Amino acid sequence: MKASPFPSSTPPDRSITRERLGHLAATHLREKIVAGTWVRYLPGENDLARQFQISRYTVRNALSILQAENLIRIRKGFRTEITGAAPPRKPKTKGAIRILTPMGVGDFGFFMSQWINEYRNGLLLRGFPLVIEHLSSVQVRNSPKLLQHYVEDRPADLWVLQVASAAMQKWFAASQTPAVLAGTPHPGIYLPFVDVHSRAAARHAAGLFLAAGYEVLAIVASNAHFAGDYAAIQGVHEAVAHRQRRVAVHTIEYSSDGDTLGARLGALLKTQTRPIGVMICQAYVIPAVFSVLNRWKRKVPDDLGVISLQSDTSLPYIFPPLTHYHSSPRLFARKLLRLSERRLEGFSQPPEYSWIMPKVVRGESLRSQASCPVNRQG
Repeated sequence: MKASPFPSSTPPDRSITRERLGHLAATHLREKIVAGTWVRYLPGENDLARQFQISRYTVRNALSILQAENLIRIRKGFRTEITGAAPPRKPKTKGAIRILTPMGVGDFGFFMSQWINEYRNGLLLRGFPLVIEHLSSVQVRNSPKLLQHYVEDRPADLWVLQVASAAMQKWFAASQTPAVLAGTPHPGIYLPFVDVHSRAAARHAAGLFLAAGYEVLAIVASNAHFAGDYAAIQGVHEAVAHRQRRVAVHTIEYSSDGDTLGARLGALLKTQTRPIGVMICQAYVIPAVFSVLNRWKRKVPDDLGVISLQSDTSLPYIFPPLTHYHSSPRLFARKLLRLSERRLEGFSQPPEYSWIMPKVVRGESLRSQASCPVNRQG
């Protein structure tokens, strides 16, 4: 039988070992409290015992030491409260998410205003403020360094590019500044993006015109170099490319002053005798288009068919009811929020993207040319 290290006449004194273990455990607990591992309360005795692989007796000994130092307060039936001067753990500071757009807030349409509000609410729940920055696309095109200084002066965890010109998109892609597009990238530019599928909507709308017998199509697009408008124009040409009969496609570009739209659409109405199918890319110009049609005494749908690729709050006040395409701002914001989260976490790499397919809402602004009492021929 192996002899005991202690004399048989003297029982082993374990109090020294327990005291040392208690002080050692108190030291580790103190360090974690000071480091802010626990903010207001300590875990239970069982959890601490498992974490430090010690007995509950040693945990109680350590807690008694810390209570004597006024770092904690122990009350029967309550959680152990941290009462000392140990600073709470500071949450990781978050910067802002910034939307960069050439548009003023007053120029936001219904769809953009709605998804920005939904997006802002989602970011606030995650602890991120949203800031809207206005920078003219013309300024960036004339001075690329302006964009660099602009971004450097405004720290952000992520930039969201809305209605961004090719120069803006190209700079963000080349600089690798964390960014996502709330829109369509220009050709040759690779950035994560979310957008309504304007190309698919325009292709479908052109199909509606062709099925109704229209042989002349006019697509009204902005000359502000919107990538979504270019995609819509491409969709129209794809729809008519394989048709047996010849279909004329006219692109009517307008500027922000509105006079260009009236002059160019009016010139087409003056020279064209056959019914025209007019497709509108941006919903905010719908009133301007109807104003031009009224000036030239053209009726919808007798003389022209009209389709809008976007919806707007003004549509219920337009007669006849306008055939248009509707997209959910809430869905757009939800997809953009998810893409933003992945970009912030470093998981989103170009060309990750998400398309939103709009739904057609049929109105009375389109009629079959076969049913017209008089089918004009040019």
